[in-house]
Amino acid sequence: MERLRVGIVGFRGYTGNTILRILSRHPKVDLTYLIDQEKGSFPEEFFSYSKKTKPIISGEFDPGNASHYADLFFLALPHTVSMLYVGDLLKVGKRVIDLSADYRFPDVSIYEKWYQTRHKNPQLLKQAVYGLSEIFRAEIKKTDLVANPGCYPTATILGTLPLLKKGLLKDEIIVDAKSGASGAGKKLTPSSLFAAVNENLRPYKVNCHQHAPEIKMILEKVAGKQIDLTFVPHLIPMNKGLLTTIYASLNKEMETSEIFNLYRNFYSFEPFVKVLNKGEFPQTKDVLGTNYCRIGVTANKNKAIIISTLDNLMKGAASQAVQNMNIMFGWEESTGL
Repeated sequence: MERLRVGIVGFRGYTGNTILRILSRHPKVDLTYLIDQEKGSFPEEFFSYSKKTKPIISGEFDPGNASHYADLFFLALPHTVSMLYVGDLLKVGKRVIDLSADYRFPDVSIYEKWYQTRHKNPQLLKQAVYGLSEIFRAEIKKTDLVANPGCYPTATILGTLPLLKKGLLKDEIIVDAKSGASGAGKKLTPSSLFAAVNENLRPYKVNCHQHAPEIKMILEKVAGKQIDLTFVPHLIPMNKGLLTTIYASLNKEMETSEIFNLYRNFYSFEPFVKVLNKGEFPQTKDVLGTNYCRIGVTANKNKAIIISTLDNLMKGAASQAVQNMNIMFGWEESTGL
């Protein structure tokens, strides 16, 4: 069987390099195009992942030139940058998985409000499919443009999905989320310095994080009603890992055994979502380096507490993108993962 030619745009960032590591051992792809605008020589470690990979080019990304070397492109670029290139790649028949937020919102006004920039290709927004396979698997199979979800949205949506699908949640959800320092990317800021992160736990972007409207959008789409979301992220002093604690009011009284059975049955056929036994709750070490989201649940009358955890660079970004690639090309979702 002919192998898929794959390119990674932005392969030296945390997410791009994680995609590179995964695809270097994927049995159905060849890494044929790598590019990053970060200047400097390329250390040997980047060549070691795939000895057949060429060309490796540093500099301005040219979609026209790149289209000769790959058929699927992962865009691991900053928000507001990916939208400059997606249209040109689609025009020449290439398929794209975009890991920025640029194509996650069908409503351009939401994107422009939260990312403080005008969208360059708003006509493509409704063409993109939100890449959470546990909801949109059928749509992902058919699309040429996947908008890979953010890390916090993935953990939060998977944590609440069974209750939303069954219509058991009231209108209010409170999310207390914590993530490692790699979630902010490689850009150097005072708040990302070692002295600021080490031995410190701090909330940030309280009630104004750009993932909040993304979470709200998908929750409301699934629930078919408005959701009052309170979302507070925190930075924790470790490299990676993400954990959300979700507090939800229920429409009826439920015992822990009921909500546990609901979650276990709902996710029984999902390869990368694991519901823990009653009384067990996930921790970040459980999922490091994997594509798994692990969930623990409990209930007391009409209150539910759901705890979900994932690796923010894996199921929260890179490996979820590879999972989406597998779906797009009709392969087993676990291939290479």
